[in-house]
Amino acid sequence: MQEMLEIKTELKQIIKDEVGEIKTMVGVRVKDLKEAIENRFLEMEMKFDVRFGRLKEGYDHLSTENELLKEQIMDNKREITRLAKIAEEAGNMSKEAQINANYNEQYSRKNNIKIYGVKEEKNEDMVGMVSKLLQTETGVRVTSEEIVAVHRIPGKRGQERPILLKVKNTDVKARIMKKRAVLRKSGKNMKLSDDVTKRNIELLHRLNESQLIEQAWYFNGSVYGKPKNTDDKIKFDIFDIIDEKIKKKNYK
Repeated sequence: MQEMLEIKTELKQIIKDEVGEIKTMVGVRVKDLKEAIENRFLEMEMKFDVRFGRLKEGYDHLSTENELLKEQIMDNKREITRLAKIAEEAGNMSKEAQINANYNEQYSRKNNIKIYGVKEEKNEDMVGMVSKLLQTETGVRVTSEEIVAVHRIPGKRGQERPILLKVKNTDVKARIMKKRAVLRKSGKNMKLSDDVTKRNIELLHRLNESQLIEQAWYFNGSVYGKPKNTDDKIKFDIFDIIDEKIKKKNYK
């Protein structure tokens, strides 16, 4: 009986010792595993910090570049706006200069008359011929003192070259131009016309082609148009947009 008790006691001690060893071994293993896990997490954290730092540096660099690009874009927009304003002002100045040049050119021609359909001869006495022509065909007497200059100018191929007549003043011109219808109806294919600038001729052509204009004409240095469905007239300039000019005058 005593022997059984000793064996039992010895077994308990052995089990206790074994359990203690197992606990010790497990504790060591758990500690090692914990340290390994902590080291792994620490390593991962360090790698993350490095990568995050690189990403942040890249982001900061991109942010800086982005801000610089924004500033450049704003500077470019301001420069474009400035240049556009300069271009607009230059365009307006150019238009104004061309309008003034056209006006001055037309004004310089205010005493000019073009005569079409006069047969050309050798060694022409232009002053005498024109004076005689006007006297004979229209009944208007024009003296040599009232003629400033007269000569042929280039014309259409196959036709007689027109005559450009410059008279002393607008009174002499008006006296002659009043007889335009008489000369036109003479049956000799001769006619009188104003000496209109190229730009004003182009303006007349635009007006005559417009569906909004019933009639267009030149008078006393300016070009006029009569819109359809009205008896009024509008004075047009070389850069006018026809429909906009009519709308401003409340024509429909």
